Amino acid sequence: MPRAYWKGYLRLSLVTCPIELFPATSQSEKTHFHQINTRTGHRLRQQMVDEETGRPVDSEHKGRGYELSKGKYVEIDQDELKAIQIESTHTVDIDGFVPAVLGALVVSVVSWVLTAFVSDRGRLERMR
Repeated sequence: MPRAYWKGYLRLSLVTCPIELFPATSQSEKTHFHQINTRTGHRLRQQMVDEETGRPVDSEHKGRGYELSKGKYVEIDQDELKAIQIESTHTVDIDGFVPAVLGALVVSVVSWVLTAFVSDRGRLERMR
């Protein structure tokens, strides 16, 4: 049984309904590939390398940085990222509806939306 990857509320005017989003596809249905050495057939591993020195960098020295100008970075730590994180209300507000004729619509993630108070989770399996 897939687990909900997002829980929140769907609000339409004065009506609010708890919902959960479930992936419409499972990881077992996806095909995964590894990079291999075509001469030996061995799997390849990636390694973090310092751009200037060419030396490998240990994971404890790996961080994030914002490029201010060409080659000039300011380091951003985890506390700073948390400080600028947008607070989520976990609510999907529906302000209006669009006409049914939209043309091509690109969807990056396909999900099932179920009400959170549905006790029969087997309903999701029957939907597949």
